[in-house]
Amino acid sequence: MFKQMILSIALMGLTAPLHAAQLVDLVNPEFQIPCKDGPDDMVTGMPGLISELSDVKCTTYGQILTAPEGFIWKIAGTHNGAMSLLAQNGVDEINEVGNKAYFISIEGKQLSYDEIVNVFDTKLSDVLLQKTKEQILAQQAELIEITAINNKNLTQNVYIFMIKKYTLGFVCTPKCIKWAFTIEDSPL
Repeated sequence: MFKQMILSIALMGLTAPLHAAQLVDLVNPEFQIPCKDGPDDMVTGMPGLISELSDVKCTTYGQILTAPEGFIWKIAGTHNGAMSLLAQNGVDEINEVGNKAYFISIEGKQLSYDEIVNVFDTKLSDVLLQKTKEQILAQQAELIEITAINNKNLTQNVYIFMIKKYTLGFVCTPKCIKWAFTIEDSPL
């Protein structure tokens, strides 16, 4: 079903290359590599608006967009499944490429009410039930859109709703994935 690996869930006995059906916890320190060895146009920091919601890390499988230090994008309904967005998305097979798969641009913006409705209608129409959309709008949720462009010019998005005391996020590569995530304290 998926042509890209976008979720991170710990698996034992990982071997390269990764296939679309395999999921691995790339936030795990064993996969992390220094970003300082990457290309000059590699994004290595997050803009102010989204720095409290996301971070970029370098891994043996390319750069990932994930939760900030001390937190995880926890897949809703799982014990400790963590979500991340890979710069290497857009390929059939995820390989160990180090800093050869990276983001050249990461930007964030807070969307207006009309823009939120547009995201519901265009991006999240297959992901959220109409009743859920109405509840989110009724609670006057704020929506942050993170747009990440990789070095192959693939545009991907992360949508993070801030609803009263919790968050609800979705990853779009560019099609939105049905699994939502929340931002929670990291168990590590």
